[in-house]
Amino acid sequence: MSELTKFMTPNVGVARLDATLSEACQLMRQHRSSYLVIEDQGKPVGVLTEEDIVRRAIPEKVDLNATKTRAFMSTPAPTIESNQSMEDANSLMKIRGCRVVVIVEGNKIVGAITLLGLLWCLEARGQEYEG
Repeated sequence: MSELTKFMTPNVGVARLDATLSEACQLMRQHRSSYLVIEDQGKPVGVLTEEDIVRRAIPEKVDLNATKTRAFMSTPAPTIESNQSMEDANSLMKIRGCRVVVIVEGNKIVGAITLLGLLWCLEARGQEYEG
């Protein structure tokens, strides 16, 4: 198991590209998550966060029951292969200015790593050095 997969969130919430923002909100609640991976034909194409909805969609007064996820998701999805390193994930987050990176094996979504996951990894590394 790679360090990346050790600290990732498996079974992340996934929504279709044509799902409405209302459906996306329900999925976030079900998964107790602040983000969803948006997929099209099984491939990750974007990420939708609570922040996208609260800071962009709601102020624009869009109809959450009619507006599709594609209108407010970040695209393309920031992806990294499961065998890559935490440093690679951190670099991608810095380059893209995002807080979530989708972990894939080929085009298959296997999880996601967040800033919190990176912090847990750094903490674990620190404990290894102390011990």
